[in-house]
Amino acid sequence: MMCFKHYTPLPLSDDEMSIGMSENGAESQEVIITKLRTENEALRTEISYLKNELRQLESSINQQLEGERFEKINTSDSDTKSLVDELKNELFHHFTKFKNEINKTIEHKFSEIHSITENLQAKPKFSDIVKKQDVVIIKPKTNQTGKVTLESIQQTIDPVAEDIGVNHVKQLRNRGVVIGCNKKEDITKLHNISTQKLGEDYTIRKSGLRNPMIKIVGLSESYNEESLKRCITRQKSTLKDLVNRWKLVICKKMKKKNIWR
Repeated sequence: MMCFKHYTPLPLSDDEMSIGMSENGAESQEVIITKLRTENEALRTEISYLKNELRQLESSINQQLEGERFEKINTSDSDTKSLVDELKNELFHHFTKFKNEINKTIEHKFSEIHSITENLQAKPKFSDIVKKQDVVIIKPKTNQTGKVTLESIQQTIDPVAEDIGVNHVKQLRNRGVVIGCNKKEDITKLHNISTQKLGEDYTIRKSGLRNPMIKIVGLSESYNEESLKRCITRQKSTLKDLVNRWKLVICKKMKKKNIWR
């Protein structure tokens, strides 16, 4: 009888499953991608080896079924035919079992790689978050770390109790925290609750569109603010209705002094 090898999925090591956690925190994404590529290459090699083993097993079965040993058997004898059929069924059973084990191994490996790939998605930047959705930005009025700000928010506001759908929280470099919600209604609710409970110690605002800014350079004459506004509104009639709603800032160029005189 033939000897059939049994293959079982190879578990990932602790280093591979840790998604690159280093002593100082999360490992760099480049190192994680390198690990993923190494795992992918190892999987490709293993799949190639298993496919080769499968082809060899199939060839061996065909040789036994069509070899000289079966040619010499008198198939007219019912007992012999029954023996041949039994052997064929046994070989087919082992062949099918071996093929299923290979498919399970391949499926398991691809599942591991897919799991690692999901964890490799780049963390969104603050600018990307603000562009995609409305958020609440909470900044401390005192000089404290973003970690302290986040802990203070977590101790004061309970999203579950307040029925607020929070989908993401991120610390900012300026010691603040940005909180994203599932709905605009949740943003409004979170803003109101945060203002009520944290307003004394924190600056709280919702993200929104900035007012447009226009820069005018190269003026040949010196204008004061009122005369410059009249000049601009005469050239752009659509600004007349907004004359009291836009702000004009005049920036004068500093003259360089000769320090050697």
